[in-house]
Amino acid sequence: MFPRSFASLRWLSASLTIILSATLWLAPESARAQSRVLMVVEPSGVSFEQEGAGGVGDALRDAGFTVHVIDALDANAVDPDSASVIGALAATVPFTQAQLEFLLSYDLLYLTRSLNSGNYDDSPEEIAQWNMLEVPILMGSVHLTRQNRWQWFNSDALMDFEAAGANSTGFTVTDPNHPVFAGGLTGEMFNEVLNVQANNNQGMANNGVFLGIHDNNPEGVVLAIWEEAGLFHPAATPGVGEHVAPRAFHYQMRYHETDAGAGVPANYSQNGLDLIVSLANYLVGSEFVPAPFITDVLPANGSVFNDPAAGLSFTTSSSADIPVEGIVVTVNG
Repeated sequence: MFPRSFASLRWLSASLTIILSATLWLAPESARAQSRVLMVVEPSGVSFEQEGAGGVGDALRDAGFTVHVIDALDANAVDPDSASVIGALAATVPFTQAQLEFLLSYDLLYLTRSLNSGNYDDSPEEIAQWNMLEVPILMGSVHLTRQNRWQWFNSDALMDFEAAGANSTGFTVTDPNHPVFAGGLTGEMFNEVLNVQANNNQGMANNGVFLGIHDNNPEGVVLAIWEEAGLFHPAATPGVGEHVAPRAFHYQMRYHETDAGAGVPANYSQNGLDLIVSLANYLVGSEFVPAPFITDVLPANGSVFNDPAAGLSFTTSSSADIPVEGIVVTVNG
């Protein structure tokens, strides 16, 4: 039984038509409702992850995380809590004491696909200061994971899904029993086919666990986790290509580029967003419970009148226990 629960029924009116949607979120007691996530972006990523954009940032907020977004190129970037100037994280080697304390104040750093990898690899010292941060990192930038960047994988090469003939909106799950896939989560990531990229790992032994691979090529890794401190792979440079806190990588749509593979927040499927939330929960040591499936919502979508005596109701099913008390219903905001 999970004591924390939230339910919302949101009403949107256009003329005289009432459109109703319902969502129910259940979080286990161990889930860190106050866990802080810092989403590190460059300018194109700000609008994707700001509150209300419908992207990954909102999915994390809906799951109970406190989410802050910072532009790593902004020389005037500030700490959202103290309003003190942090400066450009991408341009400082080594980190200032204030920057280091700021980064370590979060439970999870999420480095997004908006980052230009060339801004974070000017020296081994710059790579090492990110890799060796004592805070979990969830990586959405496949370019940063390459051997010629942060050395998470042993190859410099990337694999385009489109070029490799993968007509798919997701990937092949290699270990469906891993906790990140709890609740029946799958490799479905997007609502439409996008030319996303995998890391071409070329089959070398890795010190992490590969959980998702390219549909047509097992050497194309799209989801991986490193839990034990140490080198990311045997060929990584000691003191540079290693880590002391958990790390995870998942492929993301392109959104700092203007090519045909670029996407918008709405391109993510609900399963894809749930999977990213599950990865975040796993890295901070919490259990992820997917939002239950809701049907039979009354009044029905498109209703123009609802007799108050009929009330509001819905039917829900979930892979987890659903409490019968403490559910909050919010109408009209």
